[in-house]
Amino acid sequence: MKTVVYSLLALMLTFGSTNVSSQIVINEISYNAITPNSPGKLSGVEYLELYNDGIMPVNLVDWVIPQTARNGISYTFGNVTINAGEYLLLTNDSLGFQSVYNSSAREYDGYILNGGYRLELRDSFGNMQDSVSYDDIAPWPTLADGQGCSIELCDPTSDNAIASNWIRATNYFAIFNRRKVYGTPGVKNTTCSSTPIIQIQFREVSQSENDGEITFDVYIDNTNGAAASVEVQAFNGTGDVATDITFTSPTIISFNGNADEKLPFTVEIISDTLNESEENIWFVLKNPSNGILANDTLELIIENAVPLLRQVKLAGILNVGGQASNPNLVEIVPLSDITDLSTYSLGCANNGGGTDGIEFQFPAVSVKKGQSYFVTRQPDVFKTFFGFEADFVDTAAGMGTSTATNFTGDDALELFENGRVIDRYGLPNVDGTGEAWEYMSSWAKRKVNTGPDGNNFVPTNWEYGGLGVLDDTLNDSCSNPYPLPKKQDTTVVNDTLSNAYLGNSNSEYSLYPNPAVNYINIKGLSASYKLMVIDLLGNVVLTTENSENELQLDLTEIENGVYYIRILKEGKQNSALKFIKTDNM
Repeated sequence: MKTVVYSLLALMLTFGSTNVSSQIVINEISYNAITPNSPGKLSGVEYLELYNDGIMPVNLVDWVIPQTARNGISYTFGNVTINAGEYLLLTNDSLGFQSVYNSSAREYDGYILNGGYRLELRDSFGNMQDSVSYDDIAPWPTLADGQGCSIELCDPTSDNAIASNWIRATNYFAIFNRRKVYGTPGVKNTTCSSTPIIQIQFREVSQSENDGEITFDVYIDNTNGAAASVEVQAFNGTGDVATDITFTSPTIISFNGNADEKLPFTVEIISDTLNESEENIWFVLKNPSNGILANDTLELIIENAVPLLRQVKLAGILNVGGQASNPNLVEIVPLSDITDLSTYSLGCANNGGGTDGIEFQFPAVSVKKGQSYFVTRQPDVFKTFFGFEADFVDTAAGMGTSTATNFTGDDALELFENGRVIDRYGLPNVDGTGEAWEYMSSWAKRKVNTGPDGNNFVPTNWEYGGLGVLDDTLNDSCSNPYPLPKKQDTTVVNDTLSNAYLGNSNSEYSLYPNPAVNYINIKGLSASYKLMVIDLLGNVVLTTENSENELQLDLTEIENGVYYIRILKEGKQNSALKFIKTDNM
């Protein structure tokens, strides 16, 4: 409601104007806003816009917006003037308003209440200059109640007490809280239209892969009594519409047009074994009948429910090549002691055809940190070629066919944890023939202190044997044999190391450097000895035999910690030397 005041005081307050009609209009209202609030504020950044629809400036000194309900807006104006055709903005949060809208606004006490409210504007004599009793139910625009838009007076000359003269804002401003924000603070309002406005509620939603069926709402307001419809279409992001969800695209949403309403559409998330750690799919509103679109896009982010620990890495790969007596091999290394390895699995991506997902699941066995474990599809040939047995045999149960280790030197390998890729050798979508990572009749070995590399392949983290180097029936006889780790002996030494031999002070042997980083030297050896490196739990982590006076041991494959070198002569303990393995000196 607008009131015209003619008085001598009004003329004085308008800079000496001799004739003026005071046309200050409540022109735009943003309540229950989705924009973020500043610390100490109980609501998002709401605002109230006043507009001077007259021909002369109006000074608002001592005008008030009185509180008409508990916690409602309350404001007394200072010496402020609104020129003809200009706007004045008020807000509950001036700092937040500046941050969101990059503009200034005067701050009032209280709030523009979410459930409907009577706003009044009175001059310094208490005369009513304008009033609006807005509501959050029809016939007032309903989507202003927490759905990201303000309500705007279509024509400032119209009666703003009538709901049909207001429309929800359709001018897109920004994105907050996963929804688009619409409004025109400080500028011309949206022109009223009889066309319905259709929008989807959220801009972005995160859901767990295990959430199953979920529902989203499509809203219509500014209805005109005629039926309306819109299509919801799904599009691939990093996720795949065909495999990550169950959804009929397009799905038609039909409104009867009799009232503002919301209607759902349903999506079912499929728990899969694809290699993305996080997948997204887009839903877009398209082809509206009897309507225009506002917030028209929803991004569905599918998060995997189980967090990744990434405590296993690929350590090596070997291909049979031209020698039928040579096995295929995959080497893995745990980064911690694992009680149940069955959360990890392998898959082979053949000939650049993309991932095939899980093809070999490790059994529910425990494994030790830093120990190498080998997987093969040819256990007998493996034992002949390397001289020890593989840890895991890769065959499909009941079928006798090879799976993850059935590769030919140009195929990528993937290591999964709970169905998600945590390490990779090669590129699943690239045929490795002619690539730097090709391993035909050859091998590749991960460099120390690298990996796992996640959903990536990092070629510089690997060493390559060169094509065709596995040219014999025994690994040791090949021109460039597969570099086996130095801790094949998993014996646990149960007897206690004799205190008589601990330390270096009274020993005929000496160690240097100690602490050691990658290598340690042993001096004082004069005959054939067997050396065993033993951790504090009694596990043998490295063995070697020596007939030289001095020996250098390679420590790169063992973890940091305290160890003993047990020296045996003629099968009996001769000395036990303590040393420390560390990363730096």
